[in-house]
Amino acid sequence: MERLWHDLRFTLRSLIRTPVFTIAAILSLALGIGVNTAIFSFVDAMFLRGVPVEDPSTLRTIYTKDPKVPGWWPVSYPNYEDLLTRVEGGDDTVVDALAYRIAAFSMIAEGEPERVQAEMVTANYFSVLGVPIAEGRGLDGEGGDVLGTEPLIVLRHAYWQQRFGGDPGVIGRSVSLNGQPFTIAGVAPEGFSGVRFAAEPDLWVPMRMRRELLSGRMAQGFGMRQAMLLSVVVRAQPNASPAQIETTLARLSADLERDHPDTNRGRTFETIALLESSIHPRFRGGYVRGGQVLTAVVGFILLIACANVANLLLARAVSRRKEFAIRLAIGVGGGRLVRQLLTESLVLAFLGALVALPLAVVTRNLLWGYRPPSFPSDLAIGLDWRILGFTLLIATVTGVLFGLVPALQAVRTDMVTALKEEAPPRAGGRRRPTLRAILVVLQVALSTVTLIGAGLFLRSLSVIENRDPGFETERLLMVGVDPGAQRYTPDRIRNLYDTLEREAGALAGVEVVGLAEKGPLAGGGFLRRVQPVGLDDSGDPLVLGSNRVTPGYFEAFGIQVEGQAFTDADRADTRPVAVVNRTLAERFWPDKSAIGSQIRLSGSQEPFEIIGIARDAKYVSLGEQPQPYVYTALRQDVPTEAVLYVRTAGDPAALRGPVESLLRREASDLPPIDLRTIGEVLEAAPWGLRMGAVFLSLFGALALILTSLGIYGVMAYGVSQRQREIATRVALGATPGSILNLVVRGGLALVVIGLVIGTVVAVFLTRSISRFLFVEQLIDPPSFIAASVIFLLVALIATVVPGVRAMRTSPALVLKDR
Repeated sequence: MERLWHDLRFTLRSLIRTPVFTIAAILSLALGIGVNTAIFSFVDAMFLRGVPVEDPSTLRTIYTKDPKVPGWWPVSYPNYEDLLTRVEGGDDTVVDALAYRIAAFSMIAEGEPERVQAEMVTANYFSVLGVPIAEGRGLDGEGGDVLGTEPLIVLRHAYWQQRFGGDPGVIGRSVSLNGQPFTIAGVAPEGFSGVRFAAEPDLWVPMRMRRELLSGRMAQGFGMRQAMLLSVVVRAQPNASPAQIETTLARLSADLERDHPDTNRGRTFETIALLESSIHPRFRGGYVRGGQVLTAVVGFILLIACANVANLLLARAVSRRKEFAIRLAIGVGGGRLVRQLLTESLVLAFLGALVALPLAVVTRNLLWGYRPPSFPSDLAIGLDWRILGFTLLIATVTGVLFGLVPALQAVRTDMVTALKEEAPPRAGGRRRPTLRAILVVLQVALSTVTLIGAGLFLRSLSVIENRDPGFETERLLMVGVDPGAQRYTPDRIRNLYDTLEREAGALAGVEVVGLAEKGPLAGGGFLRRVQPVGLDDSGDPLVLGSNRVTPGYFEAFGIQVEGQAFTDADRADTRPVAVVNRTLAERFWPDKSAIGSQIRLSGSQEPFEIIGIARDAKYVSLGEQPQPYVYTALRQDVPTEAVLYVRTAGDPAALRGPVESLLRREASDLPPIDLRTIGEVLEAAPWGLRMGAVFLSLFGALALILTSLGIYGVMAYGVSQRQREIATRVALGATPGSILNLVVRGGLALVVIGLVIGTVVAVFLTRSISRFLFVEQLIDPPSFIAASVIFLLVALIATVVPGVRAMRTSPALVLKDR
């Protein structure tokens, strides 16, 4: 300990005596460690932080696999009931099973109605997860899951604090959910927000109250075995392997297919560990790859920072050659000297880590500002002990990484040469510059990869933002309304929709008004199976997105329709009609017009006559390929919730107030849902691509700055070491231009080598991020050329400055004492 304390004191005195070196090294490390800490905080929150439940290793999420509809799908309620019956019958693998469904309700606790996110859960939800209730009681009771019994709710702890001020007196208080009285039974423990990442509900309600809360298709779906509505989690025996669970579920799916062939033909079950399923399998791969890209980029920045500091230490070691030689000469062992120098490196790294923490907070907050629209604003992504431990670990590894090579070189100091204060022999002189050159090439290569990645994301973002979505992108305001939440009758819903269209159309500055079941880029609408009538199509039905719309919808969105659009005459007592998009029409009727043909849609007994063909649009995302789609007349089958679209003559934002006032006047018990302009929708749509472009650009700029400083440092040090050579050249008649050319050529040679290596590496790495990109070809020449030009310009500046210093070398001053 005494030696360690001595090393620390010596290190601190040494660093204080060289403030420029110390500040440069600490800032370089702070930048590298800070951005890595910030990114790790997100990786930890999304993938590493466990779900706060009892023994999560025995919990698995069940998904339905259907060959007719590829993907990972929920479980139908009847199939869940059969699973529960098997469990209660004494299955030796699965102990219990719970189900839940995310939903939104209108709640009135006091004052105006508000929209709340909730999870409808089975009565055993908290007990199966092993989550104790912090205040009050849970949702289980004597009635279990018996329909209509015990209308209770449990509040999320954060929502309890935010909405009710953490008042314990709310336990037992009555609130209204979708017009029905519910009693606040309890509060979940702090930190528990369900088992889905970034889908935190405000509260939990028992699934047994679904008849009182739900209406329309959602309510009907609970009785339909083909309707895959529920997320199901099973708790297995502690000694049960995943293979055993899969075997149990395979037997269940075989029984269901035998007993219900119409709905369960070909369907099987698969399970995923609860921690992995916290992000839906459909999206998890994208999140993982996005995290890997950002992690790799900030890793590059850390390596660049380490190379910078290593170069600084190598240069500093040369100035301390005499000190090292004296210490070796008086008997200090090589190991003791290495330990001292590693102590200096670790102290620099830990000081850099201290400065990195506030930088990590700033970076985290900046990154959080680009979160997906679905992420809640209060998601807990903090710098807890895990993050601090990661920072400490990375500081330690970094200190050893950039300090070891200079320390080992110090041990090899030639004592005779150093004590004579002579320059090292020629053979030895090439070694250190070569090592510093290698570090510069490494920096340039890593920075090139980062800049090319940023260029690809920026190009993709430009492509997406300039891609025609197939509908109006300006002068459009929208607001959702959910009359089914308050148990409006079908006639009252129809009258409300008619009133909203009529009154909104009468507002000043409004050109066209329309209604639709879903909004643009909102998941593609309700999935339905479609089959053409009269065609020889023996294959499985086509599954596609659908939307119920009013006649004004197409005009409001500027979607051209060939043939005829819907009219006010299309009502429930008239023949069912449909408008299909161009892709669907060409899919089934490539050689003739689809107008006049008929299709069958799931959920309807009668065939639909196609009266029009609509222009293709984007339904799920701006980057999607053309996909088949169908529109049906809203007033022929009125949905329990809809979106009102108002096309304006001027700025749509100016009509927010009038439209909201209209909704509150006509339906005071319904909170407005997502009152937004079409511009806000389009702005939020490519969030992942925009986040990647912004942060890769920022990180690329940071890498460029660090690398340019590294190039400058190496070139400036090289000029100082070659002063005698340069002075001799000038004395022999070398022109200033030739001296500048000598220095610049040497620096640019390193940059070009690094650019070539970085470009080759980028070509291979581009394939790993191809799913995020929307450029015509992965090897995008503009992105590669732009990165190279930017780097060459910055490198030119970094080499010219030391070159100018070399031009001004005075032979008389340098050679007078030689």
